[in-house]
Amino acid sequence: MATYHPQAFDAADELTARAIILTPEGSTIEERWARETPYVGNRIVELLDLRADDIVVDFGCGIGRVAKELIGRIGCRVLGVDISLRMRAMAAEYVASDRFEAVSVEEFDRRVASGWRAYAAYTCWVLQHCVDPRAEIARIAAALPPDSGIAVLNSVFTQAIPTDAGWTLDRVDMRAVLQETLSELNAEKLPPEVAAPDLLHTTFFGLYRTAPAAAPNPPEPAAPGGLLKRLFRRD
Repeated sequence: MATYHPQAFDAADELTARAIILTPEGSTIEERWARETPYVGNRIVELLDLRADDIVVDFGCGIGRVAKELIGRIGCRVLGVDISLRMRAMAAEYVASDRFEAVSVEEFDRRVASGWRAYAAYTCWVLQHCVDPRAEIARIAAALPPDSGIAVLNSVFTQAIPTDAGWTLDRVDMRAVLQETLSELNAEKLPPEVAAPDLLHTTFFGLYRTAPAAAPNPPEPAAPGGLLKRLFRRD
């Protein structure tokens, strides 16, 4: 029987890491990296209304592709979480900022158990590779206060799990899985100028809200252009 093989996410160098983080999908890894990263970083800032004094969780940070973009844009603090020790080591060098730290899943759980909380979280192309996405969604939500935002970029239906016998592919409706415990506030596609045709109809970019502390209030309407501003601020 095939068993989960997390070593598939290890990388000996940055070039290999980039190939693990982003597959070509009708383009090249370099082209996709250059097109997608600025757009995703900017959209996460908009969706979560991030500011310089915020701490945000990058779940499945890899070498810090999106974290570097966010810190460069607004100077927020990012806690990266990744299963791969090699990815975490490369992330520290790639992001090269004292506003970034990469930790293991175990260390992340310890901090959350001791009371540590972030303002918001995001995860890009990660849940589709998780054996138990429900458990990982709960793990992310546990690090946030009630009524907090989580931005998710992911495949809609494909779950690809690395095993010692190769990759297994299953059909999982990830939006439905997220909606089991989170409120979906927004869901969109990557624009055609950013995503190759292979990705346009197979992925989603969603904004989700963790459970409220008390009786839920109706979600605020989207502002013009689809931006969801001021949903999570207390000031």
